[in-house]
Amino acid sequence: MTNARSLGNTRLSMLAAPRALTTRAEFVADIRREWTNALESTVQVGRRLNEAKAALPHGEYEAMIESELPFGPATARKLREVAAFVDAGTVPLDQLPEAYSTLYAIATLPDEVRAEAVAQGVIRPDVTRAEVEAFKEAKAPPRAVPLPTPTVIDVEPEAVSAPVVAAPASRLSAALGLRWHLDPSDPGAITVELDGQRRVLFVVVAHDPAAAALVRHVLTMHNATVA
Repeated sequence: MTNARSLGNTRLSMLAAPRALTTRAEFVADIRREWTNALESTVQVGRRLNEAKAALPHGEYEAMIESELPFGPATARKLREVAAFVDAGTVPLDQLPEAYSTLYAIATLPDEVRAEAVAQGVIRPDVTRAEVEAFKEAKAPPRAVPLPTPTVIDVEPEAVSAPVVAAPASRLSAALGLRWHLDPSDPGAITVELDGQRRVLFVVVAHDPAAAALVRHVLTMHNATVA
């Protein structure tokens, strides 16, 4: 009768140092055998998990994963998908790597991307998960860059009064040929010396420094044209 002690001894004997190999053919044969065993073991575990999922009453499969197996639900799900992928025969067995995480990356590739990876030699026994994921990323359609949400600034326009002409039309014509001045008491008013008196030429209601600056600019531009 086989007991736990004998099973433990059997497992330990498998970890003992292997016999010495000397030729290339021996190395190739031994490595191929070990590789096949590892891949078959991964796939067989996934197959058993799929069978258990289908056969056990509701809730028992999950309880088994949580309390009786040496891996959790996430690993179990990956092993199941790997087994289903291998059994589908999409990629020849001799092209597949043994690591279940890499197999899972291959199994979850879109069909057209996987076919291209096979054609380009990306999928091979020594491929890494990083290589598979990089190939998948390179074949992914470009992500749409979201446009920034426009910021609406509600600007209430300043009320600007229409020019207030303080002189008759005949005097206005004369004022256009004279130098203008700012009213010290009102930064929005422009005055002119006419007939010996300072008269208001026009007024802009200045509610902020920008309006006052505009008045100064108009005055400067006018005075530059007056001899």
